[in-house]
Amino acid sequence: AKNRLIQQQKITQEASEAHLKRSHNFIADFAARLANPSTSILQLSEMMASKHTGELNPRQSKYAQNLQSESLRLKKIINDISTLSDIHTGQFTMDKKPISLFELAKSTIDSCSPRIKQLRLQLDTHMEFTNCQTIGDVKKLQQVLYDLLRLAMDHSRAPADIRLETKEHSNYFFYDIQFICHGDRLLTPIIGDDDGFPAEAGSFELANQIIQMHEGHIRFFYKKEYITIQLALPIT
Repeated sequence: AKNRLIQQQKITQEASEAHLKRSHNFIADFAARLANPSTSILQLSEMMASKHTGELNPRQSKYAQNLQSESLRLKKIINDISTLSDIHTGQFTMDKKPISLFELAKSTIDSCSPRIKQLRLQLDTHMEFTNCQTIGDVKKLQQVLYDLLRLAMDHSRAPADIRLETKEHSNYFFYDIQFICHGDRLLTPIIGDDDGFPAEAGSFELANQIIQMHEGHIRFFYKKEYITIQLALPIT
């Protein structure tokens, strides 16, 4: 009976691994098929927005910019789906090294797109925090922090007043992104379910996975129209 149970467990495990592999291959093929047309649409929208295809009237220019913005969003979603599949199948790798937690925030803002650079982000500086370090993949952590800043920017009432505050507590380094939400209709996609995670999921499910792999967490707090997105990473 014991041997039969072991054999059954082996069969179940092999079936599960085969199913996971098929799912990964399907997602990889799905992402690859979407990547080519989305890249073509993005390139065309960039050409139109830069007026390489000719002059545009104000309405056409706005349409081209919207198309470019949504194409970039679609491209990121495709990449995120592929990355999530890699995580679930154990094929996701990270290049972990000691990094300065304070410099992570500063370098993320410095490398942001012009749209975010134009914001008057208030980065609180505390000299006692500048030597705090963690072990992590700097590029992936920068992308997560960038995505959270984008979330705040897209939903804030006054983007110029977004505040990024850094603090240290109980062996964790916190990045608190604070802003005033623009209208009640946006509370649901930001706050999400009872766990306080965004209903928009997608990129933020990936962000959550990556931060958990760094032994950190992402939390959302709100009081009336005030929203705080908190990213916490361990201090080593």
